[in-house]
Amino acid sequence: MSMINWSAAKKRDFRTRYAAFISRHPTWVMVVLLTLTLFAGFVAAEWLKIDNSSTVLFSPESQEARLYSQYTKAFGEPDDLIVVVSGGTASARREWVHELAQSLEQEPLDKIDRIFFQIPIQSFATLLYAPDEELMAWQKNLQDPKNQVHRFLKAPNLEGWFRELAAMFAKELRSGHLDGEPAPYFKRGSNLIQSFTAELKSDNPQSGSLLVGWGSDLAGGFEEADGQGYLVADHGNLHLMFIKPASATGESEVAIQLVELVRRHINELKPSERGLEVGLTGQPALTHDEFRISERDM
Repeated sequence: MSMINWSAAKKRDFRTRYAAFISRHPTWVMVVLLTLTLFAGFVAAEWLKIDNSSTVLFSPESQEARLYSQYTKAFGEPDDLIVVVSGGTASARREWVHELAQSLEQEPLDKIDRIFFQIPIQSFATLLYAPDEELMAWQKNLQDPKNQVHRFLKAPNLEGWFRELAAMFAKELRSGHLDGEPAPYFKRGSNLIQSFTAELKSDNPQSGSLLVGWGSDLAGGFEEADGQGYLVADHGNLHLMFIKPASATGESEVAIQLVELVRRHINELKPSERGLEVGLTGQPALTHDEFRISERDM
């Protein structure tokens, strides 16, 4: 008998004896199988974890992964859909982003929770977006009685306000610390006085023009915003909009509906006719594309 025939006969003999054992002891076989199944289920429930986050594809040693981990610990898993606008001029991008926001605000509340594309420079809420180091420095200056700004804000009346303003100009001139010509420095002071005068003469004293000017100067120092408070990236070459869905995007259907809704609004505004390019990113966009690609491949 050849080696192949002997091996095949041995396999048949083993299967025959195995089938005979199961036939003679069906109860014990079922008990053993049920026990193993329950044990496997316990092990899976206790130790087997499924992580469907795409972040596990990146090395935990990378700087990006560490920053993302810190963010999620503080704020939870982000589910914002991010609109990225490039090309054209800054003013064209701002205008288009504003139009998109107005268009999306017409959607029912069960679709979109909120839209964020501009820091509110018309209010003191601008301070919420300032770096911690800068806020600490301002707090120290405002609380220091020797600081000129502290005395300026503590002026009891309009006359004292102008007196402190004049003293601040004089001190800067005497110190010789002005960078370059003093004209730009005085121009800022002049603009402040003009804004203040216009506010006093205004029929609408709640117009907040002083806050707008102050907030514009402050927002201009943010890396994440331009001079008008619009969110930017890549040194101002990209304008951004964050769209938070009304419900969590853990369900793929929610992400798909949100992405297709936003893309419909984008197409209606025809960004390419203004020389703009618009893309989507964020977890909903990734979920949408992964689902569509899987659907196509299957």
